[in-house]
Amino acid sequence: MRKVKLFLINSFAMTATSLILRIIGVSFNVYISNTIGLAGMGLIEIIMSVFSFSVIVASSGINLGATRLVAEELACKSHSGIRKSMSNCLIYSAVFGIFAGLVLFLGADFIGTTLLGDERTVKSLPILAISLPFYSAQCVMYGYFTAVRKSFLTSIVQVFEMGSRIGLTVYFLEKNLHLGLEYACIGLMTAATLSEIIAFSLMFIVYLLDKRKYSKKDKTNNNITKRMFKITLPVAFSSYVCSALQTIKSIMIPLGLIKFGLTRDEALAQFGVISGMVIPVILFPAAFLSTFSSLIVPEITEAYRLDNKARINSMISRVFQISLIFTICVIGIFLNFSNEFGLVIYNNISIGVYIKILTPLALIAYLHSRRYAKRLERTGKLNVLQYI
Repeated sequence: MRKVKLFLINSFAMTATSLILRIIGVSFNVYISNTIGLAGMGLIEIIMSVFSFSVIVASSGINLGATRLVAEELACKSHSGIRKSMSNCLIYSAVFGIFAGLVLFLGADFIGTTLLGDERTVKSLPILAISLPFYSAQCVMYGYFTAVRKSFLTSIVQVFEMGSRIGLTVYFLEKNLHLGLEYACIGLMTAATLSEIIAFSLMFIVYLLDKRKYSKKDKTNNNITKRMFKITLPVAFSSYVCSALQTIKSIMIPLGLIKFGLTRDEALAQFGVISGMVIPVILFPAAFLSTFSSLIVPEITEAYRLDNKARINSMISRVFQISLIFTICVIGIFLNFSNEFGLVIYNNISIGVYIKILTPLALIAYLHSRRYAKRLERTGKLNVLQYI
């Protein structure tokens, strides 16, 4: 009964937080697009496409690794195992986070001028590189709180992070905008990096306070490191491939538009509309589903540990049924009211046209983050899952 109560509390907190943050995020996108223009949105999106791949390398599956290891040790009531799992995961995150940060920092000039084809991106990339070790460490702590059924604490930190990001973004945009798009992007990336450091600091304090309850010395499982690599590395490699393809696509779209006769800024504007304005609207309702995608991991881990296959199959079936019904309803709403969404959110009916064209992708996008459950059903293992 206590586990059900904790699951409901975490589900409500995470869903509410996700909804609030997505509403704020979409609204803030309107502010940013009105401030820096569509070309500026496109410039941000191609910078973030490279940063997204760097984030995947920095985390390298450690979120799922921490969740799985801590959940297993918690099921065995091994306090020493929990501490050792977290220690190993934090070292792992530091290695990959620093490595990804150094590559992005040192390779910023080559990435900006050669790969992205826009020198205005070069100065923003090293700033984002600084945030990668902090992001990677946060992934470990998010995994920890998911495993111990206290995800509501991470929701509180996320609210503070969003608040700091908005305040810093407004400050740096007002300070840098008159210098041009390049410096506007630098301001945005500085705000993002500082807010990431603030979020890490808050999360680390909360983690230190919570982990004190697992101070008992008991028997430790000696193969924790081996288990960690079995979970994280398959996830990391599959994530590298998927993210690399996404990054290549994001780089190629503006280049393709330029070949068809658009100027650089016109191509960036079209790309910014789709990636920075339309896609966030289409993915907004996924907030209702994303909570269960993360909270179900420790539940399935525990059921697998207890060899309760009936419970695993039941949870997986329910997740897919709810996801499919919800997705079909969302697609119907977007198809019928796409123009209205474009006008209400962005005061631009042409964005409504893009929403209608891209809405069918929601069927794939929404169910994509639930696919790990189906793979678990086939393999009986979590170490081959891709955490989205």
